[in-house]
Amino acid sequence: MRKLKNFLTLTAFLLTSVVNVQAQEDNSYFLDSWNVLVKGTPEGDAELPMRFEMTDDVVSGYFINPESGEEEEMDSAEIKDGTLSVAFYIAGYDVTMNLKKETENSMKGSLMEMFEAEATRVVDADAYFIGSWNVFVEGTPEGDVQIPVRFEKNGDVVTGYFTNPDSGEEEMDSAEIEDETLNMAFHIVGYDVTISLKKESEDIMTGSLMDMFEAEAIRVVEETASPEDYYLGSWDVLVVGTPNGDVTIPMRFEAGDDGLNGYSTNPEDGSEIVMSDVMVKDSTITASFTMMGYDLNFYLKAEDANQAKGSLMEMFSMTATRKEE
Repeated sequence: MRKLKNFLTLTAFLLTSVVNVQAQEDNSYFLDSWNVLVKGTPEGDAELPMRFEMTDDVVSGYFINPESGEEEEMDSAEIKDGTLSVAFYIAGYDVTMNLKKETENSMKGSLMEMFEAEATRVVDADAYFIGSWNVFVEGTPEGDVQIPVRFEKNGDVVTGYFTNPDSGEEEMDSAEIEDETLNMAFHIVGYDVTISLKKESEDIMTGSLMDMFEAEAIRVVEETASPEDYYLGSWDVLVVGTPNGDVTIPMRFEAGDDGLNGYSTNPEDGSEIVMSDVMVKDSTITASFTMMGYDLNFYLKAEDANQAKGSLMEMFSMTATRKEE
């Protein structure tokens, strides 16, 4: 009877501690820059660049006025029930627009509930080139050569670096991205050289050195942490899917002599509860702990660098988000 009472108390805690975390995560989808195409207006198809940001849970929207070319703030912007609703004044008219998620990078809706609207997320194509690459050049007078290079971007400025076999890493004379082509110039082993590269696949570029020698660049992928290392640190674990809302339970993991040690926070007094049977296999962690006199278990599986998903007692879905140290 005692365990049943404690379990019901725990369940009540999970059901009544409602948080707004999930809604915030959903809203973040809209907070970006978009190109919005409105079809079939009396003036023909019209394109409106827009962007949205959030401060203290308040959404602000902006659009480029085609008459002035200047960015203007919208009269209102609201995200509710998965719909982005905006209102603004343009070309002498007060207009409204509603948009809903279609794919990860597109939305659909209407202007004034009359004209079809499609929004495409603005993606920085230059980001593909940023990072470290190994460039292989074939058939030079010195034979086949390898040149490690890397690129950074600050604003609109791209900076390139190469590894000089005589002196180590040096900054390139120039690096630019134009028409989906990465062009670079630098001085190496007594020669001023240029290299041009274009995307071939997600991790391969192809091109030439001095327009004479075939070149191929392979992206350098950083080694990922071990499954145990992935879970080290503190997490906010969102328990979702309960009839009355969601709740966040802090958890943390640290290295032990025989693997990981895990801890969860007791909702009664804020103290840490030591987990047992903490195991990591592949990208999944499982563990057990006793809370309010009831034995609980859960699992989490890594989704990306800072988020894992799973379930508690196979009853409540869980999303764990890494906390910044």
